Amino acid sequence: MNKLAIFVEGQTEQVFAERLIRYLGREKNIGIQVQRLSGGRKGSARTVTEITGTSEITHQDYFILIFNCGNDSRVKSDINDRYDGLMRENYQTIIGIRDVFPTLRDNIQKLREGFTWHLRIDPIEPLLVLEIMEIEAWFLAEHSHFLQIHPSLTINRIKQSLDLIQV
Repeated sequence: MNKLAIFVEGQTEQVFAERLIRYLGREKNIGIQVQRLSGGRKGSARTVTEITGTSEITHQDYFILIFNCGNDSRVKSDINDRYDGLMRENYQTIIGIRDVFPTLRDNIQKLREGFTWHLRIDPIEPLLVLEIMEIEAWFLAEHSHFLQIHPSLTINRIKQSLDLIQV
């Protein structure tokens, strides 16, 4: 079985990753489990809450475990905290997904370097996917999909709703 762990910063990324995997893998035998990580102040463990899926993974060709870290600054630390367990469970790929914001775009290289500093990389080096803009901004910027959701979601109606134009 092929196993992939994805660490995302929040709920939007969690939903996006899960739906993208389901869409791209719709003809494959894929199992997906989503867990939310919370808490974890100094000296205490993070709480794991299963959101969807099942821990039963015996019948899938592919199993994807998505961790909602709840915060962009927790993606790296959650990867490090769970690295040994993922290796024991034979995961082949680890991906971290987080926003660049509030870091300035000019500092993306420093953000990447910070991600790799003290990151566990042996035997598997986690991949960092940076969202230059928040996923929510992607949907706002890509306006052509609104009409597919509902015919009344025109650009003018959206602008009216946001008080960007006068009627």
